[in-house]
Amino acid sequence: MKVKVRYALLLIALTVVPAAWNVSGAQDGVGAIEGSVIFKVEVPEAERIKVTRNADVCGAHKVSQEFVVSRDNHGLKNVVVMLGGAGGSSGEAVVTLDQQGCTYVPHVQVTTKGATLIVTNSDATFHNVHAYHVQSEFKKPTLFNVAQPAGSEAAKQTFVLDNTGVVEFNCDVHEWMQAYVIVHDNTFFSVTDENGHYSIAGIPPGEYTLKIWHEGLGEFEQPVTVSVGETLTLDFPIEGNE
Repeated sequence: MKVKVRYALLLIALTVVPAAWNVSGAQDGVGAIEGSVIFKVEVPEAERIKVTRNADVCGAHKVSQEFVVSRDNHGLKNVVVMLGGAGGSSGEAVVTLDQQGCTYVPHVQVTTKGATLIVTNSDATFHNVHAYHVQSEFKKPTLFNVAQPAGSEAAKQTFVLDNTGVVEFNCDVHEWMQAYVIVHDNTFFSVTDENGHYSIAGIPPGEYTLKIWHEGLGEFEQPVTVSVGETLTLDFPIEGNE
């Protein structure tokens, strides 16, 4: 079950505005893009979720990970920033998704098409991993649906991510558990850190589309031009709807 911070989604929109275009030195022959995603309006409070089963393993409550915001600068964590039109991908990547304290770890990550996904259950309780390929709000076909009993051989399973797009993970036993893996068609991507900062380096010069994804704010795009030896600083303020 998706736990939404409803008022935040109604009041906040991601305004794609280049707050600063700073140029600094980058590697020879390539360029880079970096910046931050920062709340410029009231920061949404993380929702407290009551645990309804397996409290001995899961704890008494959980905190929604939809909006993880820095206390220091109001930067938003777990925003995926990707470069569109940047060439081929690598199918050799390996990403992991673990279940710890009835929480998926990590909550958001990004990888390339053809990557190997290893899903493990480190908890002393039963989990059921249900993965969906998100094509739209109303179309989410199942990629796989597997049981992972604690301490069994099935507690570690491997899958291949063949299609680009958003893969959403839920647990059919613990409804608050949720995670995302974004599968991109090249290796030029980043996920914002605890302060809302992202960085993409080693980009060949050219014109691209910078794509931004967040589970609660949606998807946005911004055209960018990367020049040799330059680092563009492109910030994305989150501002209120007018």
